[in-house]
Amino acid sequence: MAALFIDEAEVVGFQEPKKILIDCLVKGRVERTVISVVGMGGQGKTTLAKKVFDSKEVVGHFECRVWITVSQSHNTEVLSRHMLEKLYGQKGEKPPKGITEMDRGALISELRKYLQKKRYVFVFDDVWNTSFWDEIEYVVSDNKNGSKIFITTRNKDVAMYCKKSSFIEVHELQPLTEEQSIDLFNKKAFQFDLEGCCPKELIDIAFEIARKCKGLPLAIVTIGGLLSTKGRNAFEWQRFSENMTVELRNDSHLTRIKKILGLSYDDLPFYLKSCLLYFGMYPEDYEVKSKRMILQWIAEGFVKEESGKTLEEVAEGYLIELIR
Repeated sequence: MAALFIDEAEVVGFQEPKKILIDCLVKGRVERTVISVVGMGGQGKTTLAKKVFDSKEVVGHFECRVWITVSQSHNTEVLSRHMLEKLYGQKGEKPPKGITEMDRGALISELRKYLQKKRYVFVFDDVWNTSFWDEIEYVVSDNKNGSKIFITTRNKDVAMYCKKSSFIEVHELQPLTEEQSIDLFNKKAFQFDLEGCCPKELIDIAFEIARKCKGLPLAIVTIGGLLSTKGRNAFEWQRFSENMTVELRNDSHLTRIKKILGLSYDDLPFYLKSCLLYFGMYPEDYEVKSKRMILQWIAEGFVKEESGKTLEEVAEGYLIELIR
């Protein structure tokens, strides 16, 4: 969720990859091309893809732009229907009648008809396996006018598999350098009181903490955001760093990110823990309206009264706090 709401000022290490990917999208060949961003969880694939997708160059180049989150348990019929709804929705048009009853074949036919002669870009975020391309390649027809497919994935095999029926470009994300890591950490940890500058007494400890995140943007942003709520006490920060060392010793990158997120959860105030866990009630990558979530938190009794505020205002504050 946070990846889709990160401020431009917080993006570190993505300037060059962003430029390369934009060029691939707007200056590439006329044949359909699949452009993939490959990297482990927490490395910033979605954040980078969103910045590219929303860039003025991409917005101005393509007649149709659609973002689809795929996840592990995708359903081709549901995805096709979602694609069609988004295509019509972005033009302010109503989708075809009976779309909810259409089977896979009818949906594909409608999509191909709609996309004919249009230059489009589809972003498929978080693709897990090669079977996805087998299911979707006939939906996104090659109309020979520069249309592009943009995929983010943890699995390089997914990116390479698309080569069986399409031109491909593969961009593998690298971890942030130590310099980029501390830059991002400082922007998050000191963004509201010190304009992103680390005080002298915390420089060594901050560098030590940032280095333990192994160049993973999600880990750095999570820990930096957590420490932004702490006092500027060197002893307290050193103790936090030592706890990280114990938790992360001998861990792989994948378990490391889970442990870091676990540390962040453990340090949340009690009133936010229940709210965060409530997201687990929904399927992976399910889109839920913030208003609906706020009302559910209130109904569950998670939101406490505060003087001068409605329960909705308090709950909205909880949500903003979690996003940060």
